Formats: sequence, structure tokens, C-alpha cells
Amino acid sequence: MFFLKSLPFIFILLSVSSFAQKGPGGVGDSSNNGLWLRADSFSSYGSVSSWKDTSGNNNNAGQTAPTKQPISHSTSNLNGMPIVRFDGASGVTNGDEMAVPDADILDGTAGISYFVALRPNNLNASPRGILGKRISSGNTYNYSYTWFFWQTPQNLYVDLQTQDDRFYTNETFSNNINYILSYTFDGSLVSSERSKIYNEMNLIRTSNETSTMIENSNQPLAIAALNVGYGTYLGADFAEIIHYNYTVTEVERIIINNYLSAKYNITLTNNDFYDEDTTGENFDFKVAGIGQASDGSNHTDSQGSGIIRINTPSALSNDTFLFWGEDVKNANYNFSSSAATNYNERLDTKWRVSKRNNLGTVTLSLKASDITFNSPDGCNALKLIVSNSSTFATKTSYDLVLSGGVYTATGVTFNDNDYFTLEYKDLIVLDGTTFYNGAGTSNAPNTTDGCYKLLVKNTATGSLTLTENANVREVEVETGGILSTASNILLQVTNGIQNNGDIRLVGNSQLIQTHGGTNLNTGSGNLYVDQKANTSNFYQSGYWSSPVRKAGTAIGIDFAINDVLKDGSVATASTSSVGEAVDIDFIVGYDGDASSSPIKISKRWLAKLIDAPDWTRYLDPTSAVLKPTYGWNMKSVGATFTFKGLPNDGTYTSTITKDNYSLLGNPYPSALDSEAFIADNLSAINGTLYLYNSASDNTHVRGSYTGTYTTIVSRVTIGGGIYLPIGQAFFVTREADGSGTVTFQNSQRTITDVSDTASILAKSNQKNKYKSEYSFPLLRLGFSVEIDSDFTYKRQLAVAFRNLTQGYENGFDGEMFDQKPSDLGLIVKDRELPFVISTVEEFNNEIEIPLILVLDKNRKVTFNIDALENFDEASIFLNDRLENKFYNLSEEKVVLDLIQGTYSNRFFITFKKETLSLNDDVFNENFNVYQNDISKELVINNLGEQTINRITLYSLTGKKILKLEKDVLLNNEIRIKTNKISTSLYVIKIKTEQGVTSKKVFIR
Repeated sequence: MFFLKSLPFIFILLSVSSFAQKGPGGVGDSSNNGLWLRADSFSSYGSVSSWKDTSGNNNNAGQTAPTKQPISHSTSNLNGMPIVRFDGASGVTNGDEMAVPDADILDGTAGISYFVALRPNNLNASPRGILGKRISSGNTYNYSYTWFFWQTPQNLYVDLQTQDDRFYTNETFSNNINYILSYTFDGSLVSSERSKIYNEMNLIRTSNETSTMIENSNQPLAIAALNVGYGTYLGADFAEIIHYNYTVTEVERIIINNYLSAKYNITLTNNDFYDEDTTGENFDFKVAGIGQASDGSNHTDSQGSGIIRINTPSALSNDTFLFWGEDVKNANYNFSSSAATNYNERLDTKWRVSKRNNLGTVTLSLKASDITFNSPDGCNALKLIVSNSSTFATKTSYDLVLSGGVYTATGVTFNDNDYFTLEYKDLIVLDGTTFYNGAGTSNAPNTTDGCYKLLVKNTATGSLTLTENANVREVEVETGGILSTASNILLQVTNGIQNNGDIRLVGNSQLIQTHGGTNLNTGSGNLYVDQKANTSNFYQSGYWSSPVRKAGTAIGIDFAINDVLKDGSVATASTSSVGEAVDIDFIVGYDGDASSSPIKISKRWLAKLIDAPDWTRYLDPTSAVLKPTYGWNMKSVGATFTFKGLPNDGTYTSTITKDNYSLLGNPYPSALDSEAFIADNLSAINGTLYLYNSASDNTHVRGSYTGTYTTIVSRVTIGGGIYLPIGQAFFVTREADGSGTVTFQNSQRTITDVSDTASILAKSNQKNKYKSEYSFPLLRLGFSVEIDSDFTYKRQLAVAFRNLTQGYENGFDGEMFDQKPSDLGLIVKDRELPFVISTVEEFNNEIEIPLILVLDKNRKVTFNIDALENFDEASIFLNDRLENKFYNLSEEKVVLDLIQGTYSNRFFITFKKETLSLNDDVFNENFNVYQNDISKELVINNLGEQTINRITLYSLTGKKILKLEKDVLLNNEIRIKTNKISTSLYVIKIKTEQGVTSKKVFIR
């Protein structure tokens, strides 16, 4: 039995430093701390039927008889701490007692240690048992130990195994006194040294003991009696009972006594090394310690009942100790912030240390699960802070590194009486005229602060302005708080915004939110953001949308234009007002007026077009409702407007059906990336966006509008940028069967430089980000036609070389939305209507780009290269197939006088020049071509017996009439039926290995 019981004990001694000891004061664990009854473990107080063992061994004390159950109290004379009160009544059926069922760890060992903190109240001449494990007095075989008060005056007795070696103290004990008592037995010592009794740290009796083992009894452990049902009982307030299945060392005894002394305010007459329980700040709770006693025994790893583990002292020597205790009895270990902490999140508990001599640096750690630390994506750096001031006015910070669920700080230095706690930065705060905790200028946030929440306090002393781009996790603006930006600032927020004050985006500043899912924005406050129409022309139509909804309304609720669109501009200073931000005067007349105050806007032109073939006109700005995705038309007189309301955020949807149009708009207070929007909605819409650009209009007559449409496909745009500014609406269409759901979401919002997003709608000279962001070649072909002496109409076409085809690809080919009577377009295979953007295969000089030219009358037209982007070197030609001419557009523009008509197969853009000739002599040397009027055939004689690859017949407008490939051109005489060809002059082209020759022929 000795061998079996002692083997685990030896192993524990060898491995004790490999893990934290969580027993009393940080001494022991469940392998050797067999029982730990603490009165402060109860969640409620009253009659005690069960007292939980906190050692980890579940050796719970119990009492089923109600008349014998002690009473637990939440406060007491032991430093106000909870106790379990045993009444000490006489009689077997009356006195309070509890019993712990027999357990191997409680006896049968070569050593034992017990500690108790209590306050007796019925000591007299009768035996009063603290605890005992026996069946009855004198029973050798069921007798482990008893520990009790007896005689007058009261002495303290210990009786092990039999009564033969019973001994007692010369020191006497009294009622209503708080005591820390302990006894130990060590069977490995000489018999005269084996049994000891201590009062606090004072050894008050050493006695002879014959036995070398604690008897292995099957009896329960009685509390407040010598054994269960003994008949006389101890009346006492029990605060704590501690058992170890070995003899504690001197250093462990010092640590346990200092733990109990601080907790129950019982002064130690010696070795009182923890004094932070007597300084007035009462760091009494969950004291633990490490150190080395004067006898050389050491204990270097402790946690105790608290959450802080300290170990690995770097300079341990005799008589060196480090103790630490908490100032909160039942801490929740929550974090909070205030101005007093410079708005760092600081733990609601702090610790104080007592240090005796120098044991060097230590390692401090704690489990992540023991604190309520919210660290999104693990990016908030938890810190250990140490200071000689309870306010941490000056502090030393140590990084707590998370690994395996444990935070650890190494190389920590403590001085005697130091304070320590935990903190982290979770908030960047704007409080009056001061920023706290940001990484930017003057502690304001910048783009490295994405982990943190931005809090704007309510203050009467004004507010500061964001002067550099900033990323934060979320934003809260308190009632009365103001968050304003300088011009052209990007504020990026990962999650939601709670705004009960003002957020003011000045100039081109933008607010971007990046989370997925639905809206996270709440509050009764307003965001203010300016937008300006692109000219002062009151004839001009513009497509508008709102980045906000009316403050205080629910997500997705309808709004009226007057709810969100105001006259004014965002104040550039942090003042109590925002520009004017007053209601617009919506009038019934035709012409608005930006010079009036407030500005006048004609409501005749307010219109929407949502999933319909035509407009809904004459919207009432105060009652006609729009959804966050809806756009509206407005003639806006070039004024600066202020949008006012709660910022839109998250996912919004709108339905569109086959062959219908929808005027939808950017619903966010930031630019929208057209490429992302198109990619997300290819199954719902034709992947092209159209924005009206009407700067040249000078009439309200719709049929006389001269404006064009900015056209956007994936990564390519004509007439504007690929980023849609705040407040910009645009047309989408659907040609697929059924209906589609158009989706706007935060991932479509751009995080590009703010200055690259236009501040005016459909701005024709908006900077095109494409060139620097994308590497594929792009040709921008310019075209203009003189309409009259006062007006020249201009068109730009774009050809992108992106490894696609010359057929239609949704989202990459942009159909012409605004064809004029005289106009130029691109031909996309198998599509009838002209296109303004065509995306084709990768660039090579064999590519031919077909053009379609429509002229309502004889006109002078001009072709030129507007821009070449990402071309190394290329010669670009306009090929007139009718005239067999190649014009080098790379060198100069081309001006042609053309007759009225539709030229669908005459003009091509090519990248190499084929040799052509209209010289009849050259042609006639090789070919004889004539019309046989009788057989209605065009006859071609191959005089030079050349290999003919292709014969093509064109009308004078360039329309291809027929084409014969070489597999039918094997004869020296070729006949082509012309009975279905109209009488006219045509051009025949014959391509051979030597080149292409052409000749005009008349067919009738």
C-alpha cells in the first residue's frame, strides 16, 4: 500500500513545474490537493446540504438531514467573507455536521497536511471536533485521524490511527477568535518529528508518532465532529478547509498562510510577506505566490483560484518571494473604457504585488477563456501594464502573446508594491478637441486602425476633423457628437455605424463599409454629404440617386426626394450647424434657379423609370416614394446639394423583367465600382450601364436633346470613369426571358483614391482609372460629323483586346443606347444594333474591326484616334473597302465627304495595309470581267491563271453582296448568277496570292 500510494506522489514532485498549480495560494493541484472546501464557492446562501469541493476531486461534503445542516452566510467576522456556520448543538440528532465520503486521496498516505480558517464559538470541556476520519474511539482498523479541541482551557489535539500517540498543544484557544490552524504528518521523518501543529505560521507543537502511514480507513471524513454521529459538535464559522496528501514544504506553508491571512484578515506573526491586504486598498482576494524559503525549498509556478499564473523566476535564491492579489472579490473580468484610462479598455480588476528580495524577471500568463476580451480577427493587442501608481498614470507595457488559448508575457519585472492589470486598445475616441489612441496625426485614426472602433463623444467644446484617410472597425457618434472630414478623405468602416449625432463628408470625401449582408447602421443622427451637378445649364437632365435614407427610419424604407436632398453644403469647420441644409423650393415652372435662396428646382422634370418601358413623370418631391436602389431624373441647375440622412449600407435589390428599363442608382455614400456591379449582375441585366451626359442641351424639348450616354462595361467606359460617384444613377436593361434580381452590395463599393472619383455626375473628362489598373490594349476611335454650322456631333468608340470573340459577350460589349441620325458604331457578330464598345480577341495585326456608318444626308465626317492605351506600337488604318484605300489614322485624322446612306460593310479598322489597286490596266492584265445580260451572270476570266483565294462583291455603300471562297474558284472561267442582284454600280474584289485588286462593274 505504501508503494502504490507514494508512487504518484513522487511523480508529482518531479513534474510540478510543468503546469500551473491552482490549489490554495497556487500550491497543489487535483493530484495532491485532495479537498478544498471554500465558503466563498456558494452562489446562494442558506441551509447547506452540499458543500462543493473545489480541489477538482469532487470530494463534496454533504448532509441530508435538515436539522443537522449548517447555514452558509455571505458575510462574517472573517474579513466580511462568506462562512459556513455550524451551530455546535448537543445530541446526536441535533448538532450540525457534514461528511465527505471516503476517498483514496484522503488517507493511506505517508504524509498529510490540513489547513483550516475558522472562528469557534462553543469551546468548553467537551471534545469539539474540527474534522475526523474514524468509526469510533479506539477502533484501530477504521481510524485515520481526528483533529479537535478539548479540555479546559481548550487545547488542540491530533490523534492518528490509535489513541496511543495522541498529543495536544500547550497553547490554548478561545471562542470568537479567528484562526488559521494546520497540522502535518510526515512518516519519512524520525518518529519524534512526524506530527506537527501550527497556529498561523507558528509551530506550536511537535510530537512523537509511531505510525509511518496514515491508516487507510473506509470511513467518511466528518466536519465539526470527531466522527459522524459522535454526539458533541464544534460550533464555529468555517471559512476554508484544505487537505494535501503529502507534507507541504516550508515555502508552500508560507504561501498558503499568506493566502489565508490576506483573505480572512488574520495577521501572521512571522513570514507575513504579502502586505497588500493592509494598505487600505485591500488586495485581499485570490492571493498566490512563488518563491524560495530560507531552507532552500522552492515553488516556482502558481495560479491559485485566480486567473493569473506567474512562473519561471530568472534569479531565484533563498528568502525570495513574489505574491499577488486582487482588489475585487468576485471579479467578472470585463473590460471598460473611460477618459481616466485614455479610453483604453482596461480590466475591471487590478492586482498588487509584494516582492521580497530579488527573484528576477518572471513569466505571466492567463487563459483567453477567463476574460471577456473581444478581439475581432485577433487584431487587438492585449497588454499587461505594470505601474507604481493605482491609476497607471505611468506604466510599463508588455505584449501578451496568444498561443494555444493562453496569453503570455515574458521578461516581466515587478517592484515591491507595484500594481498590474490588463488593457487593450479597442476605441479611438474623439472627445472634444482631443483624439485618443489613433495611429495618425495627433492620435486621430489612419488606415492602419482597422481593428478599432471610432467613438465620437458628445461634447460642448467643439470637435476635430479627420485630415487623413482612416480605416476603423465600426463607428459610434453620441448625441451631440460631430465627426467631420477635411476634403477628399476616405473613411472606411468594416461593420456598422451607430449615429446619433452628425457625420459630415466634406468635398469629395467618402464613407465606405465593407461587411457583407444587410444594413448595420442605426441611429437618429444624420450623415451630410455634398454633390454638385455637372453644369449650370438648367436644361440639363441628370440621373440622381440617394446615398442616405431619412434618419430614424428602418432599413429599406421608402423615402421622398425632399426627405434626403437639401439646399446647402457641408460645413468645412467643426461647428454646430451644417451649411444651410434647408429644404429646396420645388417649383412648377420649367426653369430652376440656383441663385435664389433656397434654390429652385423644377418638379416638372422629376421622373423615375423602374422596370418599365417608359418614364413615370411629374414626381411629387414630398410624397412620391423611392427605394434605396431607385434613381430619378432631375434638371439640377448646377447647384451644390447636400444629402442628409442615415447612410445606406449593406445589400439592396431591385427586380427587372425582359425588355424593360430601370433607372437604378448608387445607393451608398461612396463611389461604386461598375466592374464589380456588372460582374455581380450578369444574370439579371445586359451588362452595360448608361448615364446621360447632356451638357450641350439647350432646350426642354426632348426630341431636340443633343446629349450622349456615357456607356460602361467591365473595365471599359466611353464618356466617363469606371467608378460611379455618390448620387449617380444609371440605366440598365434586360433582354433575357423572365425577371432578374439586381443586387447592390458593399463589396461593389470602391476603396480607390477618393480624388479619382468625380464629384459631378457623368463628368465627361472624369479620369479613367483603367489605363493604370489594367494591362489589355484599348483603342479609342473618335468620330465627328458636322450637323450644321453651329454644332458638330462627336462619338467615341472603344475596342478592347481581351482574349474574347467578335461575338456578343454580356458585360464586355456595350450596345449603343443613343443612336443619332448620323452616327458611327461597331458591328458585333450576330447583333443587329450598333455597339460603342466591343471586346475582341487578343491583339494581333490580322484583326479587322467592322464599322457601321449611318448618314441621314450627305455629310462631312471625320475619323481619328482619340487614345491608345497599353499598345506597344501599332499602325492603325481606316480601310475603305469600296475605294480600296487605307488611311493611316496613327499619323493623322481622316476627313471624308460621303453621300447619304448606311455603310455597313465599307469601313474597317485594320492593323496592316493590304496592297490594293483600282487601276483598270493592271486589273485587265489578269482578269476579264463582264456582265452577260442574256444569262444574267457575271463572268470572270482568270487570264493570268492565278490562284484565286476569294471574290467579294460590294455595293457602293460598302454592303457585302456576295462572297466566294477559293474552294469554288478552281476554274479559269467563273460565272456568278446576278438575276437577284439589283441594277447598280458595284465593286468586285479579287484576292490572290499576289494581293487584292478591285474594279467597278455595272450589273443590270
